[in-house]
Amino acid sequence: EILIGYIRDGKQIGTITDDSVFLSVPQYSKTFLYRIFPNPANDHFTIESLSNKGKGTVSIYTITGDELLSQQFQGDKTTIDISNFAKGVYIVKLITDQAIDVVKIVRE
Repeated sequence: EILIGYIRDGKQIGTITDDSVFLSVPQYSKTFLYRIFPNPANDHFTIESLSNKGKGTVSIYTITGDELLSQQFQGDKTTIDISNFAKGVYIVKLITDQAIDVVKIVRE
């Protein structure tokens, strides 16, 4: 069964399956609570909290929905190592107690 996205702040965010694998994501969201940089990235990227509550889970998926990484993060800035990932486009999903944010990231 496919769920056509979920709603946050009155806006549909992404398209997900019943096992929470994203099939598509929006290009951007005005309500992000985090900044991810650099994008494109080489061997790592940084998650920076735009609020004082930088705690949650980061998951990285291929564009076909395969999960490559899932780990906890905490603090104002967290560095994520992607040096073992092939060059390409990936989906980064951040889950906190405040929201779920999704962004595309490019590994060069």
